[in-house]
Amino acid sequence: MSQTHALMGIGALGTIGAVLPPNLSVVVLDNAHFGETGMQPSHTGLGTDLITVAQGFGIRGTVRISDAAQVEDLAARIQARSATTYAQVLIDTDEPPHALPPRDGMANKNSFRAALGLSTF
Repeated sequence: MSQTHALMGIGALGTIGAVLPPNLSVVVLDNAHFGETGMQPSHTGLGTDLITVAQGFGIRGTVRISDAAQVEDLAARIQARSATTYAQVLIDTDEPPHALPPRDGMANKNSFRAALGLSTF
């Protein structure tokens, strides 16, 4: 999930902290900006610490990933499924150019069905 979605749905984090399902991992990709609305600094870009927020909700298994070398450890932690995990993965703001799909509903439907291995009609 993006940090935008994590911030907008912060109440869900409280529910996760109350239940602490051992097989749940939440990974937040955080570039510290609101990409959908013009790359304004997000709350995390202005100082909100998502790890502290998650810990405040009772989630003890938190980790901040700031280097690609840490991803393997995160993957092992997720695969272990031994505790609720909340990870904030800091990513660059650079994005490749967006390619919009055609606005042809029939073409979109057929492309989606083909990607699922279904016949088109």
